[in-house]
Amino acid sequence: MRKWMFVGPAALAAALLAVASVGHAEEAAKAHGTASISGKVTGVDGHPAAGIEVRLMAGHAGGKDKKTADAPANKPKRMEALATVKTDDQGAYKFDNLAAGTYVVQAGDHKTMAMGKEKVTLTDGQAATADIKLEAKGADTGGEKKKKN
Repeated sequence: MRKWMFVGPAALAAALLAVASVGHAEEAAKAHGTASISGKVTGVDGHPAAGIEVRLMAGHAGGKDKKTADAPANKPKRMEALATVKTDDQGAYKFDNLAAGTYVVQAGDHKTMAMGKEKVTLTDGQAATADIKLEAKGADTGGEKKKKN
């Protein structure tokens, strides 16, 4: 004779959540890769910048003001950091286990308001270097400036 077991709604929901969690864990594992970005941050004075916050952000094609066909209509105005680290005593930083793609590495000194950034495109397994020189806010970075009338 067969015995039937009835499962309550809470037990059924827990079982479904466990199955869904396994699927999300597999997707998260696929999102991590074997590439890395490392480098050194130097201050405005040219010396290694210790204790500086370095942010890793997803790079976007087409520049900051151009819209692409695949860009979401509700794109946030400010890019959110995928990861954040602080530089060591020698100004060094590193981001590991990155998937292939384009990233922006941005460093900033909150005390002096000096900032710098580099765009990096990674392939699987690549170890890229992105050294960043902090520049004072409003400093001439070599680009042409248009005069305002």
